[in-house]
Amino acid sequence: MLYLRQFRIPDMGCASYLVGSQGQALVIDPQWRIEPYLKVARKEGLEIVGAVDTHLHADHVSGNRRLAAEAGATVYLHEDARASFEHIALKAGQVLRVGDVELEVLHTPGHTGESIVLKVTDRTAPENHPILLTGDTLFIGDVGRPDLAGAEGAAQLFESLKTLAAFPDETVIYPAHLSGSLCGRSLSKAHSCTLGRQRQFNEALKMDDREAFIHYLMDDVPPHPADFERIIKLNRNGPPVEIAAPRELSLEAVKALLDDRAQLLDVRDPAEFWQGHPAGALNVPVYSNHFGPNMANFINRETKVVLVAEDQTDAQEAVELMANVGRSQVRGFINPVLSGELQLAREAELTTPEFNAVVESGTLAVLDVRQPGEYAGGSVPHSLNVPLQRLNQPEILEVVRQFYDQARSSGRELVVMCGNGNRSSVAASYLRGFGITSRNLVGGYNAYQESKVLVA
Repeated sequence: MLYLRQFRIPDMGCASYLVGSQGQALVIDPQWRIEPYLKVARKEGLEIVGAVDTHLHADHVSGNRRLAAEAGATVYLHEDARASFEHIALKAGQVLRVGDVELEVLHTPGHTGESIVLKVTDRTAPENHPILLTGDTLFIGDVGRPDLAGAEGAAQLFESLKTLAAFPDETVIYPAHLSGSLCGRSLSKAHSCTLGRQRQFNEALKMDDREAFIHYLMDDVPPHPADFERIIKLNRNGPPVEIAAPRELSLEAVKALLDDRAQLLDVRDPAEFWQGHPAGALNVPVYSNHFGPNMANFINRETKVVLVAEDQTDAQEAVELMANVGRSQVRGFINPVLSGELQLAREAELTTPEFNAVVESGTLAVLDVRQPGEYAGGSVPHSLNVPLQRLNQPEILEVVRQFYDQARSSGRELVVMCGNGNRSSVAASYLRGFGITSRNLVGGYNAYQESKVLVA
């Protein structure tokens, strides 16, 4: 009998799977943090015997080698991955077995050259349709972005999707990425779907013209994940197995690191950060979505990092999430109370009632750092939309600076907003390093909209 469990990582928009039968299991597309798989496997009486990556991921570091070290699992990758660490190279048509379950390898290049889909069949229920673990080939609402594989990727993906088209409408698909990932553009919030519904509503899957398909996919692709080439290289050459626990630093040690051009990364909630923080600190809340990618987007991988964290638990969480995106430059952490002895900056946030009172007056200039789709769904009039991921691009930063200078010259204050106040806090703290001062809108556009409904 088939056991299938999906593990979702909202921080990355990632999905991975535990597939088991008769006391054995495989982990498909394992995250670097493997503890959830080990815990569930123990509870279900399953031994993890293998780890399969459907491709070399570009947005996160695989946990395959950690599973090999912790559980004795065998690592599997398609032969075109050219991985240089110990693993078994898979070929198209090869079948992996755990108990009564078979996983057949379908080679589906496009998103990357080595991408595969796994056809899962339960031999104890031959009347059931197979399940497809589609990796980054087919998503719910979209298909894998092909630009990471080069110009030929879109054409390859067009052909690979024809392979999946042979399966019946009732076939259930489970992808490796969900809503929130940079690996696609229009990913649904659903966690699984039938192939039939995708044929109805997935625009890319419905296209029959190769050239139209290629142009459709290559237009308006999302920004590349931070360090994507380096992460792919890590996943090809051998992901790390361990990281050192962060140690609490003395004030003198922190000052020495800052003299050596280290970056302060404050992982507290925005409300705590804006009440007072060390000058020059970047605020990326550790318990917000996309902590790892947001951190990597704004801190160079060679830069030493000192965390500002409430305690060891929060610091450890930050270190592990950074490891998930291939970063390991944390030198330790400092408690906010102790960090107060550093040069302190205090800037008040802007609350929703304060914002509502003046937003129509023309005294504010609003920088909206949400995604274009969010912005199109509703925005503050005359606001400038710059997605957070693009803010580190010099040409985009110059646009923001011009917007800021124009606001100042007309006596307006810059306010940064997002959906709930987390992304905007990242942006506002980052922009301060370039002399662009602003206030962070508490609760973001969501709170602004809710307040309008309540008033109405």
